[in-house]
Amino acid sequence: MKRILEVNVDDKGYGGVFAFVLNMLESIDHERFILDVCTFEKFDDERHKERFFKYGGKVYDCWGTGNFIKKQLQTCMKFYGMLKEHPYETAHIHSDVAYKLLLYGLAAKIGGVKTVIVHSHSTGIEGRHRNIKKILQKISRPILSRTNFLKFACSKQAAQWMYKNPEEAHIIRNGIVTEKFLYSVETRERVRKELGIRNEYLVGTVGRLSYQKNPFFELEIIKCIFQKDEDAKFLWIGSGDLQKEIEEKARAYGIYNRIIFLGNTEHVNEYYQAMDAFLFPSLFEGLGIVGIEAQAAGLPCFFSDTITREVGITSLAHFISLKLKPEDWAEKILSEGVIKRKNMGDEIVGAGYDIKHEIGELEAFYKYGNRVFI
Repeated sequence: MKRILEVNVDDKGYGGVFAFVLNMLESIDHERFILDVCTFEKFDDERHKERFFKYGGKVYDCWGTGNFIKKQLQTCMKFYGMLKEHPYETAHIHSDVAYKLLLYGLAAKIGGVKTVIVHSHSTGIEGRHRNIKKILQKISRPILSRTNFLKFACSKQAAQWMYKNPEEAHIIRNGIVTEKFLYSVETRERVRKELGIRNEYLVGTVGRLSYQKNPFFELEIIKCIFQKDEDAKFLWIGSGDLQKEIEEKARAYGIYNRIIFLGNTEHVNEYYQAMDAFLFPSLFEGLGIVGIEAQAAGLPCFFSDTITREVGITSLAHFISLKLKPEDWAEKILSEGVIKRKNMGDEIVGAGYDIKHEIGELEAFYKYGNRVFI
């Protein structure tokens, strides 16, 4: 039995990275591997830890506090100290920026980790201190590429963003547990009833209310949808640092009562069933695992054209330019109407986005490390 350390650098427990790690946790061969997790951000819900405990995993809290620099240094020292006390042969480090993969990858090496895997999950800079992060990204990217770390990315675009030599990265798709998301009439009827939705057209989204997800532009699209369809409603799943501002603006527009701000939920798979369309106008994404989930649920999906086309694995995916006006987006979404949903399992599996397709490759890397390439 081999223990693998998953280092969840940027995720508080509800983002795409954590969803990917959980899918791995549920699908990996538990007779051969145990996944432990080291957190660099405090979980929004401490119950997330119980998922690892269920499979015999351990959870290490190594997150720091203070200003930008102090927090990174404090986190790094805690991580190094944890590794000296609890040695690991393999550490799989997930992040959206090169300087964190480099910093924590080096800490892991110095801490005695034999095989360090760095995994790119984004194509842009998120959160505060973006100007500083852009400088650090530019400095760290070529250095990261010169390390002997195993390099992963969730898409070709994410590899190009993170590594100076993107061809050296192994693409590990953001696989999902497909059967959890397949369309169910019974679930749709139950969840819509719980939400107070009858025959209204329900558009929805899943993601943080943060800069990357483009929530202010999304709100403008929602307003236009409501102007064109006076009965339509919107389901907003997620939370974030811009939520208060978005809610205040929705009130100012007089549409707050038509938006269901659900917050974070562990049952997002059920809420896809209740929707009629999925909206995702992000400024950038490594891939956007929620886009795969929404297609698995049989939803027509409307993505911004800045998201990698790799997420468009079915005919349900529509890409719209962010240069178009919100009313143009609304028109395209409403013109699709309520489609007849069907089982998309074969298409998801065929495109290679079922977690079972990827888990075998991950297990090989976890067992053999760099020797996989020999």
